[in-house]
Amino acid sequence: MSNPSDTQTLYSQGRPAFTEVELVARGATFDIVRARDIASDRYVALRALRGKDDPTTLLQRVVEAGGALSPDAPPRIEAVSSTPGGPAGEVVLTPWIDGRSLREVARTDSISIEHGLAIARDIAEAIARLNDNNYVLRALRPDRILVDEEGRAHVIELAAALPKNARPDDPAEVEQVWAAPEIAREASGMFITPRADVYSFGCTLAFIFSGEAPCESPESPITAEAWRSLAGVDEGVARLVAHMTQPMHKNRLASVGKYIAFLTPATLPQRESKGFGAISLAAPWTVINPRSSLSAGPLVTRPKTDAPVRETGAPSTRSSLNEAGTSTESAGVAEPDDAGALSAAESADAAGTAAPARPPRVLTAGLIALVLLGLAAAVMHLSRL
Repeated sequence: MSNPSDTQTLYSQGRPAFTEVELVARGATFDIVRARDIASDRYVALRALRGKDDPTTLLQRVVEAGGALSPDAPPRIEAVSSTPGGPAGEVVLTPWIDGRSLREVARTDSISIEHGLAIARDIAEAIARLNDNNYVLRALRPDRILVDEEGRAHVIELAAALPKNARPDDPAEVEQVWAAPEIAREASGMFITPRADVYSFGCTLAFIFSGEAPCESPESPITAEAWRSLAGVDEGVARLVAHMTQPMHKNRLASVGKYIAFLTPATLPQRESKGFGAISLAAPWTVINPRSSLSAGPLVTRPKTDAPVRETGAPSTRSSLNEAGTSTESAGVAEPDDAGALSAAESADAAGTAAPARPPRVLTAGLIALVLLGLAAAVMHLSRL
């Protein structure tokens, strides 16, 4: 079948089925067409596959993933043609949602913390349903999330979804900056797990409140501008983003569904929250060294002394690194198990338990000097005997 938008009417079983056909989006896998369903007199979205030799598996996968995302209005496959007796092609039919993309909303509207977290909950609940049906979305994109007139968010990304641990048809179909580092260009399927959706959702949560897309550094995808925006919202949002975007997949909770309870203003995690007390990302000054193995991105966790963390410029000595509350290495959160629980030792560390205080350097140097003087005096005394 030719592109369905080439005609104003589409036919099913030889009868007119859809009118007012209009191409609205063109992706790597599907063309998305809006049309009026003659039978229901409602607008629908038709996804016409293009560029695939064997569409059957992909179309069925899209229908299953779409049913998990929207159980109240699951998609279906429809055979349509451009002429009454012409060759038919299969399209995926879903309800049409009037709304704006999350990309537009985040970059043009002033989003309150209540509305932003409500949008995040809608997205998280949709991903949780998808994961519960053994699917992984792999990469969220703001232009594949619609916010309707009532402020509710709808995930309309279907082509990127894969069954858990499935071998991807084409890893390049996933937009890399929104994908977890363990599945970027992944071909084996080994890391196609719900933890990958956690990372992508963390990037999306940062985007909701900042309008800043992630950068191309998988160890630290959130830009400095985004962190500054998050700092003006709530510390708990920053802690969530930092926890979700940990580069090591085992340092995130097992699925997006385990974060839903935190997505209200009253339940945002704080420093005292179990598992959220010690969350570090790559040091901000590593951006000045392009050969560094770390990426740019400010630390989220502040030391107990609340010493300011440098945002620009390189520290001159190692002591200045210690004063900033970190080291030259990137530290991760305490590693949760598959259920997202922490051990007793990890919980104590995550709750911000202070490490044993080091003796001041001046005092240590003085003690060493006294010991050396004592040894010298003993040697001189022995030499006189």
